[in-house]
Amino acid sequence: STSYLYAVAKGDGSYSASGAPADYLIIFLRATDQPLAVNEAWIRSRSANAQRVTLLPGEHKTLDLTAPAQ
Repeated sequence: STSYLYAVAKGDGSYSASGAPADYLIIFLRATDQPLAVNEAWIRSRSANAQRVTLLPGEHKTLDLTAPAQ
């Protein structure tokens, strides 16, 4: 099964997301980059350079992320 987490950065750059234990890909989107559909092909096309994160049961992580320049 595939699940998604979604977080929007605040004006100061902070964000928060929580989800079930799993492996996740971090894919950045700008406000103007709203996909019509998020599906396997869309994810595959953006996953090559995506940062991977694993959440274990009961684990909390703090990540410092930098969106790539476009």
